[in-house]
Amino acid sequence: MARLPVLAVLIVACAGPAVAQVAGGAPLRGLASPYDQLGIVAGRFTLYPAIEISGRFSGGTIGDPGATVVLSPELVAIYEAAPLTITATLSADIVPVATSPTSLVVGADASLSVRLDLPGLWDFAIGAAYGLAAQSALDPLNPGGLDRAPGIHSTTANATLEGPIGPLALRLSLDVQRTFYEDGAISGVPVDQGDRNNLLVTGAARLSTDGAARFTPFVEIAYGRRLYDRPVDTDGFTQGFRSVELRGGFVYDSAPVLTGEVAVGVHRDIPDDPALQGLRGFTFAASSVWSPREPVAVTLATRTTFTGDPSPTAGGSVRQDWTLRGTLAVRDNVTVGATAAYATEWLAGGDVERSAALGADVAWQPTRWIRLNAGVTQQWLWSTDPSRTGGTTTVAVTARLQR
Repeated sequence: MARLPVLAVLIVACAGPAVAQVAGGAPLRGLASPYDQLGIVAGRFTLYPAIEISGRFSGGTIGDPGATVVLSPELVAIYEAAPLTITATLSADIVPVATSPTSLVVGADASLSVRLDLPGLWDFAIGAAYGLAAQSALDPLNPGGLDRAPGIHSTTANATLEGPIGPLALRLSLDVQRTFYEDGAISGVPVDQGDRNNLLVTGAARLSTDGAARFTPFVEIAYGRRLYDRPVDTDGFTQGFRSVELRGGFVYDSAPVLTGEVAVGVHRDIPDDPALQGLRGFTFAASSVWSPREPVAVTLATRTTFTGDPSPTAGGSVRQDWTLRGTLAVRDNVTVGATAAYATEWLAGGDVERSAALGADVAWQPTRWIRLNAGVTQQWLWSTDPSRTGGTTTVAVTARLQR
C-alpha cells in the first residue's frame, strides 16, 4: 500500500529530463536528442549503466525526520531482435549516511521482462521482479514503536497474452506476488511479523473492441487468492481469503493531445473464516495525459486500493488516491514540475485517515552524461488517532551519472 512518505521521493523521481525515457533512464527508441543516454553495445545487448547520489532532509512531526544520503547504482540491459524484446534492470539503494535510526541500510530492485510478438497480431509478455524496501512508519497495519524499520521482501511474476478475437480484443493476465515481512524489535525485544507473510495469485481477463477507434469500451473480471504462511494467526482466525472484482470502462486515445482510461467496478474480499466479514465496495480508477502543446504535459490519476488483512484487530483498509502532476519543458534540457496528491483511507476498524502533499521540482541535464534533480515537498496526515496527525517538509537533491 502506498504511503505518504513515498510521495516526497516520488516528486523528485518524476523530475526527469526533457527527453522521454523508459524505467532506469534508458531512452525510448526513435529519439534523436543530444541528451539521450547512449549506452554500451555488448553483443546483442545494449547496456545503460548509471549511478545516483541523493541527499534528503525531512523535518516535521510525521514519517522519518532526519538527513539521509543514498547511493544508487543501476544497470539496464535491453535486447531487441524482432519478434523478441528483453529488458533487465538491476538497482540498489545503499544508505552510507543517515541521521534517522529507522533508515533501512540497503534497498534493492531487480526486474526482467520478455516480450514476444506472436503471429496473428498476438503479443505474449512475461516478467519477474524482486524488491527490498523499508516498512513505512505511517502504515497503520505495521507495529508501532519499532527500533528500526524492518524490510519487506517482494517477489513478483506475471504473464500477459493479448490479441484479437474477431472484432474484439482479449487480454489475459496472471500475477503472482510473494511478500515476506522481516521481524522487528521494540527496545530490543523481538516482534514477530510471521502472520503477515503471504502469497497472492490473481488472474484477470479483459474484453474490449479492437481499439482502432479513439473510444474503446472494455469489461474486465479478476479473481484472486491470498494464502498465508500461517493458515491460522495468533488470534486463532483462519487467514486466507479470495477476492473478486468486476470492472467496466473505456480507453480514449487522441494522442499526442489527450489519452486516458476510466473504469468503475465492484470489489469483494471473501475470508476463509466465516467469523470474519472481509472488505467490499466500489472501485474507481482513472488516468489521463493531456499535452495541449509539446513542452506541456498534465497527468491525472486516481485509483481505489483494497488491502486485505484477516486480523479482526486490523481488518485491512480501502484507499482512494488522487494525483495531479504538471511539467513544463523550459528548454530542451530543463524541466520544471509541480505535483499535488490527496488520499483517503478507510480502515476496517472504523478509523479514517486523510493525507495530502504539495511539491515542486526541477530537472537539469547539462550533458547526456549528467542529470541533476531538486525538489521540495510538504506533506500532511490527518487521522482519528491524534498521535498520527501532523506534517513534514522534505527537500531532496539528486545527481545522476549515466553512460
